[in-house]
Amino acid sequence: KLTVDSLVRIINALYDFASEGNTDTHTLKIGSKNLAKLTDEQKIIAVNKGWFLTGYNTVRIPAGMDISGFAVDNNVTKVYVELTSGNATSRIAELYTKYPNITEVYLFEDGTVTSLEKTFMNANANIRNRIVKVEFIEGYFTGVTNMARTFNNCPSLTTAPIIPEGVANMSNTFNGCSSLTTAPIIPNGVT
Repeated sequence: KLTVDSLVRIINALYDFASEGNTDTHTLKIGSKNLAKLTDEQKIIAVNKGWFLTGYNTVRIPAGMDISGFAVDNNVTKVYVELTSGNATSRIAELYTKYPNITEVYLFEDGTVTSLEKTFMNANANIRNRIVKVEFIEGYFTGVTNMARTFNNCPSLTTAPIIPEGVANMSNTFNGCSSLTTAPIIPNGVT
């Protein structure tokens, strides 16, 4: 029997593939009973190092990872996904072909993204209807200036993410987001 402390030591000792940009799949199988002992904060340490935890509902998808050969996984509900300037819209739609039950999306980027226009709007209705939470991971998206129609017609979105400070265009960003319970904080530069 593994204790929480021993499981955390294992996770902390895992090699950090993500920091070196490695996009291969690495899986840690610790069993459902051991997985249940860990908090989400403890599990996400492994995910952020580029590891998939078997049985955990969260995955991390770096920009260069080709998921076209992945099997459909209906258990995944949260995804950390890296966007690039060339894949912002297509990457979100692609995720739902493999993880159709995603409700939470945590976004980070490679430093090249300047526009998130229509990122979720261009996804099919099944995707837009499922999204409850989107978060821009702090420290990323500093070059984004355009968020026009980013979440347009995402009726299940309940909380507006923190908008990056450099955003100037938010035209129709939250149009049709009928379940929002908190208003977005609008950066000073939005015109």
